[in-house]
Amino acid sequence: MDDSSQIPGVAEGNEETATEKAVHVELADILCDSNRGIAAFVLRETEGSRALAFFISGQQAVDSAFRLRGKHVRPTVHDCFATALTHLEGELTEVYLHGTQEFDHLPDSQNAAYLSLMRVRRGTQTWDIDARPSDATMAALISGAPIRAAETLLQDAKLEFPPAQAAKLGLGIEQLMRRYSGWSQGPDASSDRQSAEEAREAYEQDMAVYELLNYILYRSTEPPAVEKPIRVPWWAFWLRKQNPPTHKMGPYPIPCGGAAGTADLPTPSEAERAET
Repeated sequence: MDDSSQIPGVAEGNEETATEKAVHVELADILCDSNRGIAAFVLRETEGSRALAFFISGQQAVDSAFRLRGKHVRPTVHDCFATALTHLEGELTEVYLHGTQEFDHLPDSQNAAYLSLMRVRRGTQTWDIDARPSDATMAALISGAPIRAAETLLQDAKLEFPPAQAAKLGLGIEQLMRRYSGWSQGPDASSDRQSAEEAREAYEQDMAVYELLNYILYRSTEPPAVEKPIRVPWWAFWLRKQNPPTHKMGPYPIPCGGAAGTADLPTPSEAERAET
């Protein structure tokens, strides 16, 4: 790997320039709606209300929430990366979301992915490593590295949470912890022993997540009366072939952030293209 590798568009050796046109963001929430089969990371600028959202898998959502709350049983892949980096005397200095890329084998421009880089330093050497935004975000949270996003991404996303919805950010992680804390016995295994207050709190969390996801998809807490059929990424349809999702997609494209890469997937047939 080239030791002088830099973030695209950045002059070699000028680290200040690397983040000059970038905005500090932080993980605001992890949202998961198992009924609709959708989950997302929400990154929000630290000094402002603009945000980025990208789809991940439901399992990623659960695993990430448990890791953030320190409830994971075994080291995650992000822990392994951090440990290996430490032993190699390296340091993750920042994560940078810098662009998007469309899936060539899909007919719809909504099926795109955010691109991110992890900047790793060892001594005087620096590398910019390509990574999925979901993985890069978790690695940054574990190591304490800052997360930045290109200004153009925030402008293009046009996602800004009003105060009423911004106040609910964070409930998604709490909902995941509540719902799957007894995962070995099945989701909500202890729901029959909930008090009325606990049941009400659980309902309010579920509704908050529902509204936040609706706002990301439609910029409204309620889905429109007439909806266009969803165009899910082909890899998601392929994995869920026996039980395809039935939820709808709004007019706002939400890139993927934790999807499988396109290089390792077989080419879909024309029939499968039509089904997605």
